[in-house]
Amino acid sequence: MVALHLLRRSLTVGILVALPGALALAQDCVDYTKHLELVGRWQGASHVRDVKVHDGILYVTDQQDGLFAIDWSNPTAPVTLDSFDPGWVNKFDVAEDRAYLCALDNLYIVDISDPSALSLVAAVPTDNALDCVVYSDLWTTIAYVCNGEYGFQTINVNLPDQPDYGCGFSYASMSFQDAVIDGDALWFAVGEGGVFKFDISESLLYCPHGIGSTNTPGFAYGLNRGENSAVFVADGDYPYGFAAVSSGDPPHFMNSLPTDGTAYDIEPIGTLAYVADGDAGLKVVDITRYWEDPTVIEEIETFDSARELWLEGEYLLVADDGGGILIYRVLDIEPAFEAAIPVIHGSWGTQYEDGLVYSTPVGYMLSIFDYSDPAAPVQLAEWINPTILYLTDFRVRDGICYGLGEYATRDERDSWVFHIVDCTDPANPLARGHVHLGGSMLDLALVGTHAFVACGEGLRVMDVSDLDAPSLLTTLTISGGTVSCIAAGNVLYLGTPTGEIVAVDVSVPSAPQLLQTLPVSSSGACWDLAIAGDHLYSPTYVWQGESNFHVLDIGTPGAATVLSSTTITAPTQYLVCDGEFAYLADVDGGLTLLDVRDPSAPRELLTLETGFATPSGITMTPTRVLVDTGYYGSSLLPFRRQCLANTAADDPPQAAIDRFAMRSSPNPFNPATVLTFDLPRAATATLAIYDVAGRQLRTLFAGNLGEGSHSIPWDGRADTGSRLPSGIYLARLTAEGRSEAIQLVLVK
Repeated sequence: MVALHLLRRSLTVGILVALPGALALAQDCVDYTKHLELVGRWQGASHVRDVKVHDGILYVTDQQDGLFAIDWSNPTAPVTLDSFDPGWVNKFDVAEDRAYLCALDNLYIVDISDPSALSLVAAVPTDNALDCVVYSDLWTTIAYVCNGEYGFQTINVNLPDQPDYGCGFSYASMSFQDAVIDGDALWFAVGEGGVFKFDISESLLYCPHGIGSTNTPGFAYGLNRGENSAVFVADGDYPYGFAAVSSGDPPHFMNSLPTDGTAYDIEPIGTLAYVADGDAGLKVVDITRYWEDPTVIEEIETFDSARELWLEGEYLLVADDGGGILIYRVLDIEPAFEAAIPVIHGSWGTQYEDGLVYSTPVGYMLSIFDYSDPAAPVQLAEWINPTILYLTDFRVRDGICYGLGEYATRDERDSWVFHIVDCTDPANPLARGHVHLGGSMLDLALVGTHAFVACGEGLRVMDVSDLDAPSLLTTLTISGGTVSCIAAGNVLYLGTPTGEIVAVDVSVPSAPQLLQTLPVSSSGACWDLAIAGDHLYSPTYVWQGESNFHVLDIGTPGAATVLSSTTITAPTQYLVCDGEFAYLADVDGGLTLLDVRDPSAPRELLTLETGFATPSGITMTPTRVLVDTGYYGSSLLPFRRQCLANTAADDPPQAAIDRFAMRSSPNPFNPATVLTFDLPRAATATLAIYDVAGRQLRTLFAGNLGEGSHSIPWDGRADTGSRLPSGIYLARLTAEGRSEAIQLVLVK
């Protein structure tokens, strides 16, 4: 997991648009997975080999065309100032007002004091120079030249036309590829020989003294020193790629990580390392725990083959061989909660519907807020029920609140009530019916005219067809009871305190049928559940123990399978999930964000402390996640959601291919609309409708389509045939491994 203070991210801020008859939606989100943004490109050469910045000027070597000086004061439109072509050249270094170009037979020294008039100073003979690093002070200038299989040599070039050759070093079957200076240490990437370290303190400048070496698993092409006590190595072809080496005397190999291509260069900064991975483009690696768990957290395609990197301020420059020089902005946005929403006596549970936030404080039944503008929430009502201490859980549907309450008086604590509150006028909530029930009730789900309650007995089924007279219809006994529940169509899933997920067929509510009991954890309770598409998500929590996050495939009712179980940093009880990202509220007072786009391998992106102990719940709005801070917090904490595929920042230019150009007409619509999109070639495609919480509601098409434009109607109904309420929906097209989505607004 990446440390928060060094994460780099992009923020996409949209416009608050008034939609007639529907919720005004603020399209702002944060892309916590994106670390680089392509802002410019220079294409003045055919085979770029190296890149550096000196005195504000960008310098580039091209294998065929020599050295280029480039004005990049406007990174979006770099301009070539001059070039110098001595023939074939490889990598280079810059010191003072000179560039040192490595070539087959010479080290070319070029005057760059005037970037618009580059000129040759001297050609210093050397053998097969692949790279060099230059040490320069007031009295001397020494080039340490990597000569490939010939080793390396030191050359005093203080007088370029009278070079003084110092020590040369040659090692059998080893190829010196790259060199960096770090204080009094000279480091080399030595191909199959791994990493070498030399002492170049003052008396050893002309003839470095070997300190030690260490092998790496692959072929060391490049290396760089990190801000910690490690040297990071670009370690060649898959299954290698990234390696970490201690910077001690002597150095020793610590860990490695495979990348997909050929790792040529590496630039570490803070807890991240950028890897030039050849034909596989760029990799961003989390090196927070480089010695045991480095992780690729972002992969970026480039135009050709990423070879060399240079970090300059807020920019990462990439020498991309035939793709030229790519200029990326390094993104850095600190994740943080927004201003708290005060809730008197604390928030113990929250629901969101149609621009309204419903919260349950201790000693009150409901607080209702207008949240159509997240920047300025407005409290509409604070409704009190003197007999209810608090709601243990509740759901809101079409402005009606269905709640589970515990009595306030001490002698009635074992008596619970199922309560209905009419909030269709949110400024004036009105109590409707209720029914007294014994024993604990912890969670509920709504399906049609029935409410299903997770309780100590197992499952209670409530008939809520008459809002003024709800009644207990039946009870299904489940050993050990249940603590959470959620519905997917006519199948109800319940979590147990012993780590099981129980599936129940509720198509006949008066006679629920047990379909499956699936153990997911041997030592934790399934305190909360979320569903998106064909996947069910659940954290399991053990008091003062570690938590796990489980993903289940529920595509076949009664035959669910566990896809993954992932250990997470914080002990977690509550979650929400949109199918791409899961947000977990942990009992230590924090929020954890997981990337679940690959359900077989969820990945922890960040944790963020709330500053309050024991959050008591979490809910999701179209643009925010709201964390309940419980009695001691007395507030809701908003956190901007991770962008989904359809709302993330625009793809960089290199990814702007094969777009489907999705559109709909009319939009807003009632009762039907037509979705139109373009396929650049024949493909297997799926078009589906989702709500803003990520739940799949309707599959409009799944099959093969030919090249060209296609139109598919949607009648505003779910797969069940029921007409959906007014609101905002997402239409998502998936084809050839990529997705595109648009917003649809159904008005009535």
